[in-house]
Amino acid sequence: MSATPADAQAIMQLYKLRRDPELRKARSWFAAFDPQSPQDIMKAVMALDADSSRYYRMVAGYWEMAAAMVLHGAINEELFLDTQPEMFFTFAKVAPHIEGFRNALQMPEAMRNVETLIRRSETGKQKLQSVTDRIARMRALAGGANDAGKQAQSS
Repeated sequence: MSATPADAQAIMQLYKLRRDPELRKARSWFAAFDPQSPQDIMKAVMALDADSSRYYRMVAGYWEMAAAMVLHGAINEELFLDTQPEMFFTFAKVAPHIEGFRNALQMPEAMRNVETLIRRSETGKQKLQSVTDRIARMRALAGGANDAGKQAQSS
């Protein structure tokens, strides 16, 4: 089924939501969030008096809502996948640890809509792999820059 003007309008409304000042702060926090284990995600989420908990829940909740709209047919899937690279970035950061997080908190639904949407098509799987590879390259570059900085300090 082809995308319609209504699909485009829904995507533009989602974009407008992402411009909310608090959601922008949350998205910025999430961009810097680099979980290395399920415990890192749990630590962020369980710190109920910290921005990390609120920001994680805002970003995850936003993408869960948007993915649910697609999964229920309210937004054209192909158009959505082509216009939402940030969803792939968000999920790629937590994907290696999401099962452990779900199991530890007994929350099997955590990021389930996003995962289902991404993994149900070849396009989604390919985009996720591409973003995952990009994140690995960014980590490697950041590690190299940190190593060079440490060497310069010790000289």
